[in-house]
Amino acid sequence: MTRSGSIAAKGDVLGTVDLAVPKTADIVQGLPKINSMFEVAKQATNIEGRLDELWEDAKKQYRGVEAAKMAIRALQMELPAEIQSVYREQGVSINAKHIELVVRQMTNKCLVVQGAGLLKPGSLVSYLDVEAAQALMTSDSIVVRPVVRGITRVGMDNHVLVGMGFREVDNVLLADLVGGPALHPLSGIKENLMIGKAISAGTNAST
Repeated sequence: MTRSGSIAAKGDVLGTVDLAVPKTADIVQGLPKINSMFEVAKQATNIEGRLDELWEDAKKQYRGVEAAKMAIRALQMELPAEIQSVYREQGVSINAKHIELVVRQMTNKCLVVQGAGLLKPGSLVSYLDVEAAQALMTSDSIVVRPVVRGITRVGMDNHVLVGMGFREVDNVLLADLVGGPALHPLSGIKENLMIGKAISAGTNAST
């Protein structure tokens, strides 16, 4: 580079200008990591391990179901922020409300460790069901563990037709068969869309 006051010859570099290269709004590069987070992939993420840490911390101040709920609330704040950071790295802006909604669905159930009544050990139930069952008891006999599930597992909670739409046809049909005869009324929006019937939505839908 030519110094100030010196004679410049043909071809000399007189100066340089820093060029800010904008990020390309291409989320494809970040998709594998985001997909691993939404699916809670054990090989690529430590989301379940982080939830266990939050649960252990919550148990120092709270008991029973309340400790599990506090751990879930902490994860519901951390996980969306981590997912958003991946989007920002790719120059993509997404409203946090959409991510928070998905994360709430991923964390809306707990695992029954010690049950009572209709709550059987090993079953996944909502926190509202646990609190309703505890309200009928005089002691904290129900023990639950907070869990976080991938969006594929969450989607399979719905109608058997919806569950088969997640590339889990064999598993869904086998579980339904082993579980015994069950009625699957076609009353939801998803299953009716799949079979091409009118959906229960709109201004004329009955409540």
